[in-house]
Amino acid sequence: MHPDLASYDTVVSDLDGTLWIDDTPLPGAVGLLDSFRRRGARICLATNASVATSAQLRAGLTRAGLAAPGDVLVTAADALGAQARELGIHEVAAIGEAGLFDALARHGVRAVPGDEVWRSWSSTPSGRAVAMGLAPDTDIRTLGRVAMLLERGLPLLVTTTEVAYPTREGLSGGTGMALAALAARVAVDPIICGKPSLPFLTALRPHVAGRVLMIGDTVAADVELAAAAGWDSLLVLTGTSADQHTHWPRATFVTPDLLTIGAR
Repeated sequence: MHPDLASYDTVVSDLDGTLWIDDTPLPGAVGLLDSFRRRGARICLATNASVATSAQLRAGLTRAGLAAPGDVLVTAADALGAQARELGIHEVAAIGEAGLFDALARHGVRAVPGDEVWRSWSSTPSGRAVAMGLAPDTDIRTLGRVAMLLERGLPLLVTTTEVAYPTREGLSGGTGMALAALAARVAVDPIICGKPSLPFLTALRPHVAGRVLMIGDTVAADVELAAAAGWDSLLVLTGTSADQHTHWPRATFVTPDLLTIGAR
């Protein structure tokens, strides 16, 4: 069974492994999004990525033909920044790249590298936390220092618990791997801000209307977000789900790739 593309008012789509890999569009992705736009559907691009800033990410999507004027981009880094502000957090010790630092700044939260404050933050006043996004070059020493901050009682906000993300070379280690390393040292109860969390859904809600289709390559992030929101989901067996052979009862629709759907 395939979705009736004309029946949706809003399309929410994942990026990595669904629409592109390493900034290169996957077959059928550009054409499928264009077909939704021609039908008048809203397009929301939703990602757990946090390395590039939102401006950098939008520019790359535009160059790739995947973003058009009027499309909305929601990132896990933005959802984390909004959640930190909602919790009254004004300063974080961060593990992450430019996308996380930029999002926190835009939400009025000061971010400093965890390596720089692990000694000076000997006390844990309210308004401070640890924030973690994807940081591929993070080493064990940095994780150990951040673990000390968590041992002092600071809350932990993370963009995602996904342990892998798709690249041209295959699945690369994700934020969840660093989180697991922290958990081996100190008990953690992270506030998850990316898909499929409530903070991410809260960030998306203002941009969706009518009947919604969620497109993604990950059951735990994309299909579960749709289930939580009461939307239909289209699981694409590329990216994280590539080479998986099983049943996906939570997904409304399943397709091997976007080219198959777009050709209908």
